[in-house]
Amino acid sequence: VSPLLDFIETQCVLGEDRECDTRRLFSFWSQYCEENDIHGSDNIQSFSRKIKAIKSTIDTMRYTDATGDRRRKFIGIDHRD
Repeated sequence: VSPLLDFIETQCVLGEDRECDTRRLFSFWSQYCEENDIHGSDNIQSFSRKIKAIKSTIDTMRYTDATGDRRRKFIGIDHRD
C-alpha cells in the first residue's frame, strides 16, 4: 500500500459532500509523513496531482476565502479531525 493511499484511508473522510482547503490537507499530509518517517512528501502541486490520480472522485476548485484571498480546495475529501 502506498503511503498516500494509507493516509487517505486512515486519516481522511471521502464523500461528495466533503471538502478541504488544499494547503490544510497538504499540511496534514506533511505531518503524517514526518510522524511515519516517510521521505519525499513532495510539494502541494505534486500532492494534488497524486491524490486525484489515486481517487478519481476527488477534484479541486478555486474559491475566495473570508479575507478575499483566492485559494484552492479539494472536493470529495476532508481530514478526520
